[in-house]
Amino acid sequence: MKKFIIFFTALIFLPNYSWGTSCYLPPGESIENHPECNRVYIHPLRELECEMNYKSDGETQVIFLNFEGAEIINDGFDDPENNKSWIPDYASVTIPPFNHEPHLKAPLSDRQSVIDALTGMVRHYFAPFNVLVTNVRPEPGTDYTMMMVGGSASLITAYPGGMVGVSPLDCRNSSSRDVAFTFSDDLPSLDDIATTITHESGHNLGLNHVDNTSAIMNPYVTTDPYWQAGTVPDGTSCDGSSTQDSFDMLGENLGFEPDKEKPWVDFLYPGNGARVPIQFTVNLTTGDKRGIGRYVELFVDNESKGLRTYPYLSWKLSSMTPGRHTLKATAADENDNSTTFSITVTVDPDCSETSTCTDGKAGVGDICSNENSCNLSLCVEGSAGSFCSSECLPLTSSCAPGMVCLPSGEQENKFYCAKGSGEVFIVSTARDHLLGCTSSGNNRPTSYPLYLFVFLGTVAVIRRKFRK
Repeated sequence: MKKFIIFFTALIFLPNYSWGTSCYLPPGESIENHPECNRVYIHPLRELECEMNYKSDGETQVIFLNFEGAEIINDGFDDPENNKSWIPDYASVTIPPFNHEPHLKAPLSDRQSVIDALTGMVRHYFAPFNVLVTNVRPEPGTDYTMMMVGGSASLITAYPGGMVGVSPLDCRNSSSRDVAFTFSDDLPSLDDIATTITHESGHNLGLNHVDNTSAIMNPYVTTDPYWQAGTVPDGTSCDGSSTQDSFDMLGENLGFEPDKEKPWVDFLYPGNGARVPIQFTVNLTTGDKRGIGRYVELFVDNESKGLRTYPYLSWKLSSMTPGRHTLKATAADENDNSTTFSITVTVDPDCSETSTCTDGKAGVGDICSNENSCNLSLCVEGSAGSFCSSECLPLTSSCAPGMVCLPSGEQENKFYCAKGSGEVFIVSTARDHLLGCTSSGNNRPTSYPLYLFVFLGTVAVIRRKFRK
């Protein structure tokens, strides 16, 4: 069954603020039967015209994904630090914490791993731009936009229809302190939640809709969209033209940060050298110093077994012939950065009965004793123990589920995916990493300058969906 998410926008370019509502349209229903869909409210806060000539001067835009819920106060303006938004119909609303339970599926085993996976998926879309996506609330005094993730649209309005998201349409990203909403209880999958977050974030970063069916800003979003150009069906884009190149416009509004980092990929099961039965499931994980490894393809003896998208990376193999086989995984991101990693396993049809099946080497996130325990030959020790690891960059990386990017206690400007907190140390029999030849020119700064944009006229944009 093909899936569509449809957006309707009530846009009014007046020297005021306004926002439009959205509704769920069952198959065959007409929008005329849903008068709540096109309600428009004029926001009384200020009388400033939308700035059309703003361009980025290099400051980093921070997007805070709030999965923990909050009481949102309507004081007539946006203030993410104090949980204030002008969008709700009511003086105050309580958005509940994000419900992670429907999305618990290997390798996502707990709440934090689901949240980290969603954060990585959103980072994937913003990897080419000067944007920091985080699920940790920034320090007081920091400028950031806030995306509330959780609950249903009925919490903010008596006429929710089928609303799944709402956001200011902030022309030219004139404010860095917008507050938007993604109603995850009304969305069935992580992909739907991630694309809704990204679509609504696109609006508060200055993007309108386009008619390109491959674009994330298209009114009808199907599978795995991206930033594409197209004609604006709602009238004109924020620069006054009838077309919009979303990629270039985001670059103008935010600044480009080219993604040149290759993703990594690893086998969680089986590991290198494993002895397996004739039927088994291959589980992979992937990450990236900037974003995620979005697409992963598995090969058995150079025969493709199919392409999967992050984060659910499992393949069931059956009727494998006895003997040695090469398993190869290729991971790629949206910017044509890719990597390949291979292991060998031995298929033994009797190993289950004789208890001689073995897991092989460990994957990223598994317990290790030294580098020889791990497929990727990297073992780090921290406050929570020793685990197979991969290199990372703070604030922009996606580590394996349940891991975070922590600094090395031995090497300057080195960071590794680990569990726990504090510094980590490489566990190695050779200790070659202490010879002073492991620093990388690709490391990015760990601090990001921020500044406050002048808050100008915004239009709130909503997201609707239907299925057919």
